[in-house]
Amino acid sequence: MMLNRRTPLALSLAIIAGLGVLALILVVTPSVASWGLFEKPAALDSAPARLPHFDNQPLVTYALIGERPIFNPGHGKDPLPPPPEVAKPQLPSLDNYRLAGLVISPNVHIALIERRGNSQVMALRPGENLDGRTIVDVQEKGVTLTADGNEEMLTILPPSTLSPGPSPGAAVRP
Repeated sequence: MMLNRRTPLALSLAIIAGLGVLALILVVTPSVASWGLFEKPAALDSAPARLPHFDNQPLVTYALIGERPIFNPGHGKDPLPPPPEVAKPQLPSLDNYRLAGLVISPNVHIALIERRGNSQVMALRPGENLDGRTIVDVQEKGVTLTADGNEEMLTILPPSTLSPGPSPGAAVRP
């Protein structure tokens, strides 16, 4: 780098200008001592002699607040929460039952219904209950059941869907 005659003069002026800016900053901003970082806090001259006295009333006095809440319409009591919804039990499918037979006479209407899981046969009349379903009617074509307003029909299965048994002319040995 080549130095010319003016370089020392420019350098001197730059140093003087920097010192001037520094002096201006020190004059304009207060000193660190005036920030109060190292001083002890002054004693409070206006401290109250004692704390204010609050009335210690029994809690019964405030019972009106619970009886007439200010945020409820008409200042009425809080409404009771709705009862929890009870899930209705799922009805078993009609496939779990087989209409084993019917007894129909002028005075008697009985449906013989077999529960397939345990081969238990139940004799049911109109108005009786079958695992959540009500027997409405017993007719020659089948049994009408109802549950939750839905009607279902249980019929006797045709012979082709029944399990094969011994043929009518077959001899049975004891």
